Amino acid sequence: MDSIGHRLKVIRLSKKMTQQDLVTENITKGFISLVENGKSNLSVDKFREISYQLNLSSKEIGYLIINNQMLDQKQLLSKLSTAILHDDLYLLNLLYKQETDYFSKSGNIRHKHNIDFIILHIYKIKKIQNTEPLDRILNYLDSVEEWMTYELNLIINLLPFLTEQVYPHWLTKVEHHISNNMESNKLRQTFSKIYMNQIWMILREGQSDNLPTVKIYIHETEKLIQDTQLYYDKNKLSFLKGLYTISQGQYQSGLRVSEKAIELMYHFNDEHTARAHSKSLDEFVNIIKEKHHINTFDLM
Repeated sequence: MDSIGHRLKVIRLSKKMTQQDLVTENITKGFISLVENGKSNLSVDKFREISYQLNLSSKEIGYLIINNQMLDQKQLLSKLSTAILHDDLYLLNLLYKQETDYFSKSGNIRHKHNIDFIILHIYKIKKIQNTEPLDRILNYLDSVEEWMTYELNLIINLLPFLTEQVYPHWLTKVEHHISNNMESNKLRQTFSKIYMNQIWMILREGQSDNLPTVKIYIHETEKLIQDTQLYYDKNKLSFLKGLYTISQGQYQSGLRVSEKAIELMYHFNDEHTARAHSKSLDEFVNIIKEKHHINTFDLM
């Protein structure tokens, strides 16, 4: 469970306070229990009262509110990924309306960035040449002196839209802010997964023109996870490097690398992941066969 009520409970217990300690004229112990168990909504006024009783610091308030926003953001990105994968303009327009409504009510710049990000994907599907949404987000990033997790994730999601001319500039900024961020170890894993998702998306869609970009992403991922104990991520990258090798025409070499990565997944008793990757490898090989009119025998 990851609700604002649950996080309130975590803070209350960390302060060694009871539910009774939060009771006021307007808030009962029963209501506190319902909120903490996710069975009742929390109005702004009652949130203020509970915050006062808990004597929350600005950092603790950020933990409550920002993490709640991050949960909403994950749900949006999940739907957005589905829309992007299937070039679903209908779903993209629904998400556009949703974020426009949220922005009009809250004025939160996160929703404004979501709107621009959705527009970028709509333009991509419709083959519209317009960089205004991208420019707005990049201008925001340029205006922020110290990037946190939000800004770092923002630029990573924009990487597919950056031209070769500006890509090195933004990559340098990313590396600078990662090295200065106190959560760098956690971010390294997050960024490695985002890079690998981009690699998979490009390879799966057969974007041969973007193979140089894949090479860059592989290199950057290797830098992020070297000298770490992120063994799963390292093995996943090996699997993708095999697919990249296949895309370059070195079929046998690439197959061996990807199959070796799958064998390691089985070795570590991660059968579900291994089966999923084996299926992905089969589908990828079929895509390559159809694209280049290759017989199965030629791949083996």
